[in-house]
Amino acid sequence: MHDKLWKILRLLGTDYEPYGPVARNGSECPRGCRHFVRLAGDVGNVWGVCSNPESPRSGLLTLELQGCAGFEAMTDGAADETD
Repeated sequence: MHDKLWKILRLLGTDYEPYGPVARNGSECPRGCRHFVRLAGDVGNVWGVCSNPESPRSGLLTLELQGCAGFEAMTDGAADETD
């Protein structure tokens, strides 16, 4: 499944290296972004969808380490929840 998802993944100029040209700042999706919604099952270990309407990745399949400047830390400690 990982290979199938990789084939449909959109890479953007706002993605973090090595997926895009933006230098990492430590604010990556799996490190507590409140907008990263993991996919169900085993693929959810590394794949999800961005639900941040202000992010260039909004609504897009996202590999957990792609990241973007739209990162927003979770405030309640609960993983993978949005408003």
